[in-house]
Amino acid sequence: LYPNYGFKHHKGYPTKIHLEALKSYGITEEHRLTFKPVRDIYDAN
Repeated sequence: LYPNYGFKHHKGYPTKIHLEALKSYGITEEHRLTFKPVRDIYDAN
């Protein structure tokens, strides 16, 4: 599921790769808008 985000390599905490993927690919239905980095990207668009 969403291989570009690296979900296999973390358990919900932000990794550098995951944060970069958020910026490159945007947010998905799986992302929580209460998580500040996700919210920041959501608000910017």
